[in-house]
Amino acid sequence: MEGEEPVSLQRMATLIWELQRTIQDAKRDIHHRFDHLEERLDHIQMQLHALQQEQERYNGRQRSVEQTVETSRRLGEQTLGRFGDLEKEMDRVIRRAGAEADRRLDRIEATQREILRELEQTYGDLRTFRREWRADSGGRHPGRQEKGVPLADGQAGQADLAGGAPPPLPQEQPPGRGAHTISPEGRADNRKEDW
Repeated sequence: MEGEEPVSLQRMATLIWELQRTIQDAKRDIHHRFDHLEERLDHIQMQLHALQQEQERYNGRQRSVEQTVETSRRLGEQTLGRFGDLEKEMDRVIRRAGAEADRRLDRIEATQREILRELEQTYGDLRTFRREWRADSGGRHPGRQEKGVPLADGQAGQADLAGGAPPPLPQEQPPGRGAHTISPEGRADNRKEDW
């Protein structure tokens, strides 16, 4: 335009270098966030594995208690002849063992629900982050204009470069819950979205 001084080659080179640095910073941030999400998923998987092992140990102890009660019943009938008193004692033992088993099972189930909620939230955050990033960048690096394709609102073009302002990074939205669901059996539904 008349009256405007042409942008020097040095200024244009500086602007291009600043744009490249901004893009590299954005890439590093994306990789860092993905690594953090992967670490969270690994931690959750380790917790689930530990919970499964604890449940297996609980089942083994329960079977051992049942076998002990049955053995005690048979020995009592054969040796003491006091089946009535022994049965009352065994009922008390069974009730105590059952109450303790119920409490332990409640704790295990509460822990499992918490882990599944965290897993659901993590998958939802991951999908939301990917959708937002792709929506903000349009599948291209910010500030890049393809031949014959007009820039969308908010993207940097030649006018922005001439004005000396580097393009802003996409605004980050707060993470939302994803569409992750829990199956009736209590397992996480890990089906991926089509994106």
